[in-house]
Amino acid sequence: MDWLSPRLMAIARRVPPGCCVVDIGTDHAMLAVYLEKTRSTRKVVATDKSEDSLHKARANAVRYGVAFDVRQGDGLEPVSYDELDVAVIAGVGSQTIAEILSSSRRKVRALSRIVVQPMKDEQQLRRWVHESALRIVHEDLVIDAGRVYDIMTFEGCAQFEPAEWNTQHVSAEYEVSEQLLRNDAGLLLRYFERRRKIRLGLSGDLREVSQEISDEHLRAVHLLDEIIEEIREKRCSD
Repeated sequence: MDWLSPRLMAIARRVPPGCCVVDIGTDHAMLAVYLEKTRSTRKVVATDKSEDSLHKARANAVRYGVAFDVRQGDGLEPVSYDELDVAVIAGVGSQTIAEILSSSRRKVRALSRIVVQPMKDEQQLRRWVHESALRIVHEDLVIDAGRVYDIMTFEGCAQFEPAEWNTQHVSAEYEVSEQLLRNDAGLLLRYFERRRKIRLGLSGDLREVSQEISDEHLRAVHLLDEIIEEIREKRCSD
C-alpha cells in the first residue's frame, strides 16, 4: 500500500494483530485507515482535539471505504476502559507524549502496549520512560522524506507511575538503548550523527563549543563519537 508513508508503516508493524488500537492525535487518520483496510485489528478508535483534523479523518475513511470510530477529545479521555489495549501517539514532541500519558494514569495502566514516534528529545523520553516504570521493548529507525524517525514501543503499562518531566540535560547513557542498536548500521549512523549535531548546537564543532557546554553534554558527544566510530568500522569490515 504505497499511499501509507514509511513512518506510519513502521508504526503499524508494532500494532499486534487482533487488538483494539487508539490512535491519539490522529490528524488525517491514515494509520487508522490502513489498520481498518488490512483488517489487522479488532477495533480502531481515532481521536483528536481538532475538529479540522476529525473532518480530515472522516473524509479519508470515506475515500478509502473503511469505517472506524472518530472521536473528539484529549489523549485517552474519549476512550472507555473496555477499548484500552494499544495506544499510538505519533508526530509530536517527547514532552507532549509524556503529558498525554501522565494525564491518564489509570487508563495507561489498562493498556498492554504503547507505540510512539517522537519528533524530538528522544533521550529525554527514554529517561522519562525508565523513571515511569515502563519498558522500551523496541526502537525502530525508519527513513521517511529524508529524515530518520525513531519509533519506540513501550510495555509494562500495569506498573506505570508517571514521573515528572525533567527539562534538565539528560545523562549521556540515554542517548542510546539496546533496542536502538539493533537497527541497520546505515540508519544508526545517520541517527547518531544528527544527535551529535543537536548536542553541539549550530556550530557542530566540538573544539568551538567545548568551553561553553556542560560536562554532561561533552560526555554525551564523546559517547556519540565512540558509537559513530564503531559503526563506521563495522561497516568497513563487513
